[in-house]
Amino acid sequence: MGLATIVVGSLLIQYGLYRLIKRTKAYQPIYDLSPSAHQSKQGTPTMGGLGIIISIGFGFWVAGLWQVEVLWLYGLLFGFGLIGSWDDYLALRSQKNKGFGVREKFVLEVFVGGGALLVFHALLTPLTIGTFLFYLFVLVGSANATNLTDGLDGLLGGLSLITLAGFLGLFWRAELDLGIELVMVVGISIAVFLLFNRYPAKLFMGDTGSLALGALFAGMAILVGNVWILLPFGAIYILETLSVIIQVAWFKRTGKRVFLMAPLHHHFELLGLKEWQVTLVMWGLAIGFVMVGW
Repeated sequence: MGLATIVVGSLLIQYGLYRLIKRTKAYQPIYDLSPSAHQSKQGTPTMGGLGIIISIGFGFWVAGLWQVEVLWLYGLLFGFGLIGSWDDYLALRSQKNKGFGVREKFVLEVFVGGGALLVFHALLTPLTIGTFLFYLFVLVGSANATNLTDGLDGLLGGLSLITLAGFLGLFWRAELDLGIELVMVVGISIAVFLLFNRYPAKLFMGDTGSLALGALFAGMAILVGNVWILLPFGAIYILETLSVIIQVAWFKRTGKRVFLMAPLHHHFELLGLKEWQVTLVMWGLAIGFVMVGW
């Protein structure tokens, strides 16, 4: 009964939000240098990540997940989602695919991530200064990695479910019932969103969802006590981020590009693969990395 309630509730929340966003004409501004096929997406509603965040909160309430660990994780999700929604709002207001400046965004992420880790230190597990700084690096890095990955219809939504499957296997083997329930609630919320975001997308999650999900995965790894598990579970996010770093660094040094376009998914598009084909390839690679992680 509880599971059915979460599924139905998530569907109603996401659909209701979709209708509201469409009515207010909160349409995603498309970056003018993105592949030409993406220009037709102008007019697609964004900020669908709000539905994911609200649905997860609803699911935790229905499942009775009031443990300190769960509340901390939701606070982390909400905090980074708030940064993302503000960023989305600024982009919508200017009608350009740009919200915060890089420094502004970084400062906000460090502030929210640092605050969350102070709460973690006080209520859950004491942290040394070194561990605190390392976890902060992982939190901010993970949030921005998923943000960069969110560039194709259904890509990040599907990859997020695969990442969650990795955590589910980890919790299952360790017989952590709390972790299993948590992953199932989050998985339902993302799967419902994917119904609207699969190719061709009717709704984008925006920075609201992409920043929140990256922080969520990092937070789950911190709760497990093994952030290194993000290397296999989040391998695609890391590859996407590295492609941007390499592209920018090499271009500044030589004036030439390593990839046709970064992040990596755009490189494959410009090689001639269709958007849905790139997404399937990325999903397949992610499944392989998760199996290695297990």
